[in-house]
Amino acid sequence: MKPLPSTDAESESRVKAALSDRTARYLPSVVAILLGETVFATGLWLQTTTFDALLASGVGVWFALLSYRLFEKRKT
Repeated sequence: MKPLPSTDAESESRVKAALSDRTARYLPSVVAILLGETVFATGLWLQTTTFDALLASGVGVWFALLSYRLFEKRKT
């Protein structure tokens, strides 16, 4: 029985490198989005007005977009 190509040490290292690159690329955006959603959920939990909750959500989305753009510029 032939071993699977993914068990080869070279291809395994390529897979690990690809996963670490992908993680490094998307992690800042994911953290920013989660932070924005946390701010939004905290506003709802504190039972603030709808305007405050929408404002918090907008700040979270803005922060996520800003961090993504800055990270993309840094990478190029």
